[in-house]
Amino acid sequence: MVTHKKIEQSNLPKILKTVRGSIKKAIFYLGADIPYNITTLLISPLDISLSDIKRQHPAVYNLILMDYWIRKTDDLLDEILYRRSPLPVMNIRKEIDKFTKISPDFKEVAELFSLELEFNSVKIVDIKSMLSRIIEIRPCDYFLLTDQIIKFFGSKLSKNDLNNSQLFFREFQKLRDLLDDIMSTEEDNIKNSYNNVLVAEKYGLSYQFFYGIISDKFKRMEDFTKLIQSKKHKRLLKSTIIFWKKQYIILFKPLLIKYFTDKNRYKEIYFMFKQV
Repeated sequence: MVTHKKIEQSNLPKILKTVRGSIKKAIFYLGADIPYNITTLLISPLDISLSDIKRQHPAVYNLILMDYWIRKTDDLLDEILYRRSPLPVMNIRKEIDKFTKISPDFKEVAELFSLELEFNSVKIVDIKSMLSRIIEIRPCDYFLLTDQIIKFFGSKLSKNDLNNSQLFFREFQKLRDLLDDIMSTEEDNIKNSYNNVLVAEKYGLSYQFFYGIISDKFKRMEDFTKLIQSKKHKRLLKSTIIFWKKQYIILFKPLLIKYFTDKNRYKEIYFMFKQV
């Protein structure tokens, strides 16, 4: 039994931010039939109590509760267990098993936790394959929460458009996470946080490894957009692709190249961007 006090004592601002972002993504990309103004309730510090949210918006409270369990388990693994030496592999597996039993909906997130354990506990033979697997599943918290939003609130899109929009969104979120890694190498290195770019550098890969992955994400997003029948929604998804392609060409691609070839130039480009 999770009390409201336990949730409040956790990293509640981060939980609220994730749930708030998931609702916005579900509305715009998946046509979720949920009032946008619900997101204004999820700003830290809360203007209403968790008890009131549970009573007035039980489905939203369930999203908070789900992300609480994800953050709680993730923090336990990253901040405590993974910092012990030798690595307590059996204890980590027990925590992942406990997490899986909380809800069958946690299956994909548990797969990510298991993949992270594999990455940290065994000798990696094929680093390209390992990184590709992590990239494919890493945004699973957003996949879970947006799926739950559609489950509880439904979508204004047709069944066909919703299905293809969900596939589009998954590819887009994987792309966004990877682009975020390009932007956050310095901070993640200081915090010792997982970052695909840092891992690629550590194992001697070049920036070209990411070219194919990023190109594939854009191609798959374009393919799913072609299958959308609603002209309005198709236009939104097309605009998303156009915007992020431009951002990739102008900013992220030069940053990625310079990170591997000229760290000083990377820092200059990063600094200039942060001034905007």
